Amino acid sequence: MNRASFLEDAFRQLAAARPADLKKPLFVYFDGDPKITNVYRQDFFHQLFRNIVQAKPHMFLQNQTDFYLFGILCGLALYNKSIIHSHFPLALFKKLLHVEPTLEDMMEFEPEVGKSLQAVLSSEDDPDIDFVNAQYDGFYYQSHPNILRFWEVFNKLEEEKKKDFLWFLTGFRRVPILGMAEVRMTVRLQGVLTGSPDEHRPEALTCYSYLELPLYSSKAVMRKKLMEALDPERGFRAER
Repeated sequence: MNRASFLEDAFRQLAAARPADLKKPLFVYFDGDPKITNVYRQDFFHQLFRNIVQAKPHMFLQNQTDFYLFGILCGLALYNKSIIHSHFPLALFKKLLHVEPTLEDMMEFEPEVGKSLQAVLSSEDDPDIDFVNAQYDGFYYQSHPNILRFWEVFNKLEEEKKKDFLWFLTGFRRVPILGMAEVRMTVRLQGVLTGSPDEHRPEALTCYSYLELPLYSSKAVMRKKLMEALDPERGFRAER
C-alpha cells in the first residue's frame, strides 16, 4: 500500500480481488516494506476507515461500486477480527437482527426523505382534487359548453367520487405528494363510431391522463354517463 494514495490503492485492490481471495490470510505491506506484522493489518483498517470518514461528501454519490466495496471492506474487517472505525445508523443493526426499521431510523440517516414521509403520513386529509393544469386537445377548449358542463358536474361530486375519478384518470387514488399540479389532465373529444354520443361513457388513457369525453346533449346526461364510468359494477375498480 502506498500511504500517499492509501484510499485509492485499497479500493483498487478490493475491486480486483476474487471472492475466494477475501477469505485468505490478509497481509498488508506499506510503501514496499515486505515485513509481515499484525500491526500493519490493524493500522490498515484503522487508517482506511478514517480516510473514508474524512473523504469528500461526493465520494459515494451515485457510485454503486464504491458502496459495494465499502460493504466488502466492512466484511473483511470483521472477518479479520478488526474494529470498524465508523458510525453506523441504528437501522443497520436492526436489519442484522431481523428487526423492522422505523420512520425514526430513516430520519437518522436520510433526514429529508424521513421528513417528507412524515409529512405524508401525518396528513389527515388529502388536498382538494382540483385539476388546475387541465388542458384541452383538438375540438375542445376551456369555455366549450360541453367542458363547462363537465366541470359543473365534477365540482358537485362528493370527495370519494372525486377520488374515484382521479383513479379512473391516472391509476392513482391519492393526490401526488407534490400536489395536483403534477396531474396534467388532457380532455379530448371521444370519437363515436356508432349510435349517439349520449349512449357512450367517458374513457380514460391512464398512461397519459387523457380523458376522452363524448359530446353530450345535456348536463343530466353528462352526470349519468360519468357516474356510469366510475361505477365499479360496470368494470371500473378503485382500491380503497
